[in-house]
Amino acid sequence: MDVSVQQPIRTIVSNRKQLWRPQPQRIPQNLIAIKRANDRNAKLASLPGLNMHNMRSLNLQKFKELEQISECYDMLLLTETWLETKKERLYNLNKFTLHSSHRKDRIGGGVCIYVRDGLSVERVASYESKHMSSIWLLLHLTNQPPLIFANIYHPPGLAKKYCEETIEHIIATVAKLLQKHRNAKLFISGDFNILDVSPLLLLLPVEQLVNFSTRGERKLDLVFTDVAEYMKAGCKKEPPISNNDHCAISLQSTQRDSSVKYQTKEKRLVTPESKILLSKDLQNVDWQNLTNETSVDRKVEMLHSTIQALLDRHCPIRKVRVPTGKPLICSPLITKLRNAKKKAYRQGKLIWKFFSSLQKKGNPERAQKTNR
Repeated sequence: MDVSVQQPIRTIVSNRKQLWRPQPQRIPQNLIAIKRANDRNAKLASLPGLNMHNMRSLNLQKFKELEQISECYDMLLLTETWLETKKERLYNLNKFTLHSSHRKDRIGGGVCIYVRDGLSVERVASYESKHMSSIWLLLHLTNQPPLIFANIYHPPGLAKKYCEETIEHIIATVAKLLQKHRNAKLFISGDFNILDVSPLLLLLPVEQLVNFSTRGERKLDLVFTDVAEYMKAGCKKEPPISNNDHCAISLQSTQRDSSVKYQTKEKRLVTPESKILLSKDLQNVDWQNLTNETSVDRKVEMLHSTIQALLDRHCPIRKVRVPTGKPLICSPLITKLRNAKKKAYRQGKLIWKFFSSLQKKGNPERAQKTNR
């Protein structure tokens, strides 16, 4: 048969109706929920609280204050730690995991990141450069895009060649990570000194958040991120740790976590005025009936009722909303001390002199050497 010759196709047209076929029933209970892949425009429900600081050598004195500050944050990003591998065990924070990178050829430099236990973090050490102080972490959040964290220290006085290598390293590493995690968000921080960071703003989809001086009148510590709408309003200048000449940077998310449930609790309203009034009323109470009572149980009951009445008068109970399963981290004492330090810092007081006086009081031998 010659296939090159076109043959007519025989068709039959019929008036017979098509057979009716029942449609399958769709039962909602049998449907399976399929998560939609996040894209670059995916929104974040919450971000961890961050604190940045150039330590200028992390020692035990600074570490004690760092322990108090750590209670208020989820991640601590430190530069110029000047640490060695054998000394890391001295600086382990409770309920935190330490990720560090040290200089091996000479003293100085070094970066580290403390991550609160419970956060799912993956360190991508294969992308870190051996010739510069940097740490790259991948933070996995529940039902949210992952976060790429980088903490970098660029020392001053380097040749132009090394400055270009730092910029190329950051851009190349971000490109590789975004190729694997296309929906990831960026967070690049560190002490860049006088490095020209304009290529980062041109080639990466990021915005620089720090709009205040971090050492004297210079802006050396910077933060680059593509989630500026969540963190820009929460980027604040904090007083330095101990006698450092670099200020700290606090970053708190302004986006409320819709997945967090709140519960109502009762709390007494205590003010300095109410304490004074309460102490005066306690002095004016007539305790004669209490001392004349012979039963111990009756005495306890009378004492309890008297104090309870005074507390209700001067320190009434108020209802407050707090997150369930997330207790308040900062104690009242820590909050009071931090606020006092912030006030002194804003007023331009020399905080390092205050810490020096404390050191001399706690160590008389050091005070005698200083006086000599």
